[in-house]
Amino acid sequence: MTYDTKRTPGYPHEQGFGYYYQGDVLLRKPKGGRLAYVDPTSNDLWTNGVVPYVVKANFTGAERRLLQAAFTQYATKTCVRFVRRTNELQYITITNDPTGCYSYVGRSPDPTENVVNLQTPGCMTDVGTPVHELMHTLGFLHEQSRSDRDTYITFHPENLRSEYQDPQFIAINFGKYEDPSLTNYGVSYGLDSVMHYSRLAGAVSANAPVLTPNKPFFGDFGNPAGLSAGDAKQVNARYCDRVKSYDPKKTPGYPHEQGLGHYYQADILLRRTTKEGRFAVASPYKIDYWPKGVVPYVVRANFTAAESQLLQAAFEQYATKTCVRFVPRTSELQYVTITNDHAGCYSYVGRSPDPTENVINLQTPACMTDVGTPVHELMHTLGFLHEQSRPDRDEYIDFHPENLALQYQDPQFIAVNFDVYDSPYTTTYNVPYNYISVMHYSRLGGAASWNAPVLTAKKTFFGDFGNPAGLSAGDVKQLMIRYCTA
Repeated sequence: MTYDTKRTPGYPHEQGFGYYYQGDVLLRKPKGGRLAYVDPTSNDLWTNGVVPYVVKANFTGAERRLLQAAFTQYATKTCVRFVRRTNELQYITITNDPTGCYSYVGRSPDPTENVVNLQTPGCMTDVGTPVHELMHTLGFLHEQSRSDRDTYITFHPENLRSEYQDPQFIAINFGKYEDPSLTNYGVSYGLDSVMHYSRLAGAVSANAPVLTPNKPFFGDFGNPAGLSAGDAKQVNARYCDRVKSYDPKKTPGYPHEQGLGHYYQADILLRRTTKEGRFAVASPYKIDYWPKGVVPYVVRANFTAAESQLLQAAFEQYATKTCVRFVPRTSELQYVTITNDHAGCYSYVGRSPDPTENVINLQTPACMTDVGTPVHELMHTLGFLHEQSRPDRDEYIDFHPENLALQYQDPQFIAVNFDVYDSPYTTTYNVPYNYISVMHYSRLGGAASWNAPVLTAKKTFFGDFGNPAGLSAGDVKQLMIRYCTA
C-alpha cells in the first residue's frame, strides 16, 4: 500500500481495500462493527467522552500539530476529549507503522484492541484522515454503509478496479448495514461526512466514479477538512447527551450515582482478574485488606484549597472513628492514587498488588460538594460495596424499576446495578441493615424524576437514604470489625 494520493484515486483511508474491513477497520473477535450502536450498557463507549491516548510514532513536528488539530476539532465541536494517558487501563495507542490508515471501532476493555494507525506521510496529508480514524475509535462506521444510503447515492461496481470486482469484496466494502440495533440518531445522510467514502473509492481511474449522488451535489464526497455539522451532531448525540453533569442540584441522587451505565454499580471499577465485588470479604489470607488499616495515598489532582480540606476531613472521619489511617505515600509499593479527572466519582474495591488498580477519582467540583462522596469512595477502597446490594435488602427496601430513567430500563443494566449479593464470600459482619449508611444509594438513584423514587423503605423511615455527612454508626462498626479487631 503506497498511500500516494497523487497517484491513487480516493482518500488515504480507502487505500486499504483488500487488506482491512471496509478499507480501514480492524475487526475484533467476535466480528462486528457499528455505525453508532445504541447499547443500554454502553459497553463500547468511552466513559464520559474521555479518550486517553498514547502516541508511539515518530511523527514530524508538522504531523504532531495535525494530530492535535484533529483532537481540537472534537474538543471545540463536541464534548469528546482526547487526553494524554496517565494510568488509565483503557486507552488508545496511536502509531505510524507502514501498514496504512486504520482503527478499531469503539472502545475495547483490551487496550491492544484500541489502536489507531496513521502511516506517514500518506495518512497525515490533511486533518480529515486522523479525524476519520478517531471517529471509528468513538464507535462509528462509514456513512455510505447506512441503511438509507441508496436514497442518496448510486453505487457503480462496474467502475471498480478489476481486482475489486468480486461479490465478496463488494459485500464487505460496499454493503449496507440493516441491523435494527444501529442508529443514525435521526441525523440526515451526509455526503460531506468525514466518514463518507470519496466518489472514487476503489475506482479504476479518476474518470470512473464508483459512487454518484442521486441529487445535485458538487464536489467530492467525504470531508478532508474534518468533522461536518452532521458528524458533530452524531457525536454529540452518542456521547454528549450521555455524559453526566454530576450536578446534584440538577440530577436526582448523589454524585457517585451519576455513573450508572458507565461504571459497575455506578462508581466501581472492576479489575481484570475478577468481576466479584465485596462488601467485606472474610478471607483467611486477607489479600485485599490494607495491612494494619494503613492506606498510603498520592494526590494527582488540581484540587482547590477548599476541596483539599474536604478530602482531609474525609480522612479525619476514618482516623477519629476507626483505626484506619490514610497517610501520604513515602516509598510504599501499594498505595491509592487520588485524581480529579473529568470522568465522575469512582473507585476500585479493596487493595490490589498493582497500584494502577488502586485509583479513586473525584471529579471536581461535583464529587467534592460534601464530605459524603469522598468518604463513600474511600470506603470502596477499603473493601466495601453498596449497602442496598446486601443479601437481606429486600426485607428493608422495595426496588421500583419502573421508576428508572428510560435508558436504564434494561434487564442487564438492572442486574448489574441493582442486584443483591448472595455469595457466601460476602459478609455484613452481623451489622443491621442501614438506611443511613454512606454506602447506600439514595432513593432517587437512576430515577426518571424527583417524584419517582427507585428505592422506598418497607419500614417507617423519614428522609433520604445514604449519608452526605459521611460515616454512620453502622459503617463505623463494620470498619472496626474488618480492620480493627484483627
